[in-house]
Amino acid sequence: MSNFEMKYTVRLYDPDLVVEIGNLYKAHSKEFRNKNEFMTCLIRLGVDALKAKPPTAPASAAVPPAAALNKLYDEMRKIESIADETGKFLKVQGRKTDAHIAVMEKLLASLYNMNLGELSGVPPLPRKVEDGFFDDLPPRFEKIILMLEQQFGLK
Repeated sequence: MSNFEMKYTVRLYDPDLVVEIGNLYKAHSKEFRNKNEFMTCLIRLGVDALKAKPPTAPASAAVPPAAALNKLYDEMRKIESIADETGKFLKVQGRKTDAHIAVMEKLLASLYNMNLGELSGVPPLPRKVEDGFFDDLPPRFEKIILMLEQQFGLK
């Protein structure tokens, strides 16, 4: 078997650890030929210590306690409740909006039809206006609405 050389560079960012290693080397320097042999021994001791104890799951992989899960479920229930209430509110508001739009459509149709009557020289009678005689949407506008609803996939 041929001799080969492997080199590793280890950077230590903990100044206390560096001081501790230096103190250990001073205390045990007579047992080793050089600092490299000392560092190799430290690494071997660390590897052996890690091999001796069984591996454990990282703390982040631990199952959260039941209290934390219950708190999470409570928060989810609150969010679901808020979403349900918001949905109900928006449904009511949508229906109110639909009602107001229907009234505006009738009012605009009435105004349009009354103006047509005025232009043709026949002024509308107030009784006919109040009875809804002018409320119907002219057929050409009904066709436009149907065409647009089909175009946008609403019918």
